[in-house]
Amino acid sequence: MEMDKILATDLLKKAYSASLSLDMRQYKEYMTEAAEIVEKLHGDSEAYRQLQGEMLLVSLVECINDFDELSARVEKAFRLLGKQRSAILPEGAELFRGFYNVFALCCSRPGHAEEYQQKLSETEALFFRMTGGGRGSALCCKAQLAFFRGNFDEAQKAAKEALDLSQISGHTMVSLCAADTLMRIAVHCRNIPLWNSSYAYIKSLACGDEPAAPQIRQSAQVIMYNMDLSIGMLQSVPDWLRSGDFGVISAPWGYESVGDRIPVGIFGNALLTRIEYLSYSGLPVTALAVSDFAEKVYMLGSTISSAYLGFLRAGCYMQLNDIERLKEQLDIGISLIAEDELWLLASEFAPAFTGLLYEAAADVNSAASEFIEEYGKDYWQKLSAIRLEITKDAPAELSAREREVASLLMEGRKNSEIAELLHISIRTVRTHLENIYRKRGINRRTQLPGSLRHDSVKVASWAASNEQGK
Repeated sequence: MEMDKILATDLLKKAYSASLSLDMRQYKEYMTEAAEIVEKLHGDSEAYRQLQGEMLLVSLVECINDFDELSARVEKAFRLLGKQRSAILPEGAELFRGFYNVFALCCSRPGHAEEYQQKLSETEALFFRMTGGGRGSALCCKAQLAFFRGNFDEAQKAAKEALDLSQISGHTMVSLCAADTLMRIAVHCRNIPLWNSSYAYIKSLACGDEPAAPQIRQSAQVIMYNMDLSIGMLQSVPDWLRSGDFGVISAPWGYESVGDRIPVGIFGNALLTRIEYLSYSGLPVTALAVSDFAEKVYMLGSTISSAYLGFLRAGCYMQLNDIERLKEQLDIGISLIAEDELWLLASEFAPAFTGLLYEAAADVNSAASEFIEEYGKDYWQKLSAIRLEITKDAPAELSAREREVASLLMEGRKNSEIAELLHISIRTVRTHLENIYRKRGINRRTQLPGSLRHDSVKVASWAASNEQGK
């Protein structure tokens, strides 16, 4: 029986390790073997109870997108383990392994945002008592909820606390979520210093100024590309994101990574970023096709992502001059955020839809329409201020060939692969690299994503029209 306990513990540790990289195939194999062995330990009630608790903690990765179930498993694991610390999860383990957007993960049903925020605080406290980790997620959720309601002071305070706490505990995905929230607060508050400091932290992880695991680095890069698009800049988005070459396929448990292009935990954000890029680049039909694919195949269905998708689709139908479908999508977006009063999300689309969006909100209540108009009326001007800050020290422009080489570099290609794909010599590739590094003011490949955002600015059509209208 003692050997069974040792074997089950070893298998659970392997399953947890597989869950960190979101290798669900390997994870399920280890968990199945462990469960069969644990069932043999019914005669040893204490060992059985403890291992059942450990299995629940390891299994949290299965319900990352079902917060009710995740919370229930944490509570049950706590009852089984009592005051005993987990022997499987390491000290300081993360609650949402490898997943990024805390608010989207927890608030998956409209009308329950405050309830889920409180439940997350309770769940995080129990998880901390069992593992010494998980801190910062509840503060992130609090910050995001306050942000979407326009309570910027409360949001900034909570996000800064989350950033500090998660950096101390080494929970980098939570840190990225907090920094991203701070950047978005900074846009609305025209707080350039806050934007610069938050962006600098994300860039340090995305571009190699600080050591980071590949999963963290790729996640930070996607967040940076998404922010670029949010303020209307298109030029830094790499070819793999534009084309949707994510290396991700659907699976019985949702989706899995095949080519290690991006971490599975941030796949949803990357997919929404691609849809946004297509829409802002004047490709509405393609954007609509990808949005249907995202919703039906990958089931990206949190309240925030679904509402955001609705507003993006409305923008596509506006480009196609299909007013009836445009109004339908505005109604969908408004209905999803109405119960939790997340009006700031809609206000960021207000300059594009003006009266049509106000009418959709007024059908819910007049206060909603007033909020959206008040916060949205000068939103494009706020974005212009950030774009000006980014591009004020823009370096020399890359040539067409240099941009091809740079794009392949950001895909992780080796010099020999670039030479073969572009039908040039390796020596020529090296020459292009030297020119790219000199023009960008960098000295290594990992710094390239951050530097390209300073290239000659290619802006979204709505941003260009706003600049011309000044």
